[in-house]
Amino acid sequence: MFRALGFKLTGRHRSKAVERWSQGGINLLINSSQDSFARSHYAAHGSGVYAIAFAVDDITTMMARADTLRATTFRQPVGPGEMTIPAMPCKIERVIEWGISVDTNFLKAHAERCRLLAENADEFTKRRLLALAVHYEKRLKAAEPSAATRFLKTPLNTKDATTQV
Repeated sequence: MFRALGFKLTGRHRSKAVERWSQGGINLLINSSQDSFARSHYAAHGSGVYAIAFAVDDITTMMARADTLRATTFRQPVGPGEMTIPAMPCKIERVIEWGISVDTNFLKAHAERCRLLAENADEFTKRRLLALAVHYEKRLKAAEPSAATRFLKTPLNTKDATTQV
């Protein structure tokens, strides 16, 4: 598929099932490793973008700045001869709000799917899927109207709308 889009296979990881496909300044890393975070993301969500990387001029300064700002940093275990690649995990929430009923259905379905997939997964993926299910359930709980929420009715008589509160 990537070849048809003009990408070329430009590298393979020395010890993991990871390929690099390149086109101009774009590099796509396709991670097919069985014991990776990418695998548990795929199991929960299907095909998609798991991570995005940016080249920076000074990684040491960037990571020091992240520590100063108390950003969470992440370092994945590496094998012999492999590079340590520091990272900062972040969540990208929906850009467009869909409305509470669609969102709660989405969250319920994803939490159920994660729990179902976890039943037959290896321990690593099972832990990740169950943590993801808990995350969706927390978001679902947060999406529910609180006890302090009240719904205002639209005035029936629009000529008096400015005086009704």
